[in-house]
Amino acid sequence: MSLLSRRDDRSSLDPTRWAPLRTLAGLTAASPRVTTLTVEDFVHLSTVERRGLPRLYRYQHIATGQCLNLDDDLHAWTHRPGAPDAIDGWVPEPSLADAVDALEDRLHVPPLANAGLTVG
Repeated sequence: MSLLSRRDDRSSLDPTRWAPLRTLAGLTAASPRVTTLTVEDFVHLSTVERRGLPRLYRYQHIATGQCLNLDDDLHAWTHRPGAPDAIDGWVPEPSLADAVDALEDRLHVPPLANAGLTVG
């Protein structure tokens, strides 16, 4: 049983909130280049309704704490209020691949290094 299964029973949740992440997980599973992402590795933080833009789903990776923000069209976004190119506080990532690469980078760093801690 995963950590998420104990915390969050997905069967009782709106399945549309997981659709972008499920699609991304399928794409990573089909690619030998990237680490396979699984839906079970994330928690759903919130859904952001944006006027004139696709709905945005905010996920957080359980192991790294890194957020992954995907819209209905599978574009990745970063929350940067006040950035000159922000749209209602959100900036589009250059590509979905960049967002996955950033997440992968964190997955390959030992947990203590993620926290800036040292042992010894």
